[in-house]
Amino acid sequence: MASVIDIGSVRGLPMRRVESTELDTVLAEEVRERLSILLLWETNCVACDTIRRALGEAPERFRWPGVRWLQGDVRADPWIATRFGLHGIPAFLLFSGHRVLGRITGWPGGESFGRIVAHQLQRTAQSPLPPRIHRPRGGDLLPRA
Repeated sequence: MASVIDIGSVRGLPMRRVESTELDTVLAEEVRERLSILLLWETNCVACDTIRRALGEAPERFRWPGVRWLQGDVRADPWIATRFGLHGIPAFLLFSGHRVLGRITGWPGGESFGRIVAHQLQRTAQSPLPPRIHRPRGGDLLPRA
């Protein structure tokens, strides 16, 4: 039996719960963070539970200056997943302002996830304007060698 989780309760890593009806407003807020990470999850999801454990075991590894965490429950609000064409969860969507920078489906591991976020933070710091929508091939959010 899968456990029912409340991913918003990951200790040490505050996540603001958002719904599809308010997402655009939340992303348009003037905040000090340059990057928003939206974690889309669902209850009774083993992979979502794995991410919750990974984030909760060392939350300091996932707190970066310039990053705010958002979360949405796709079971309670299926439109939030439909809007972004998701076919599986968990998924992370990375935003600069209201612009989608990319998507990570599944859990790449803490080290890889950290490299992806660091790269996107560096990328957003280099441009005074929000970057153009980035649709990487194969879901790769790191620069190609």
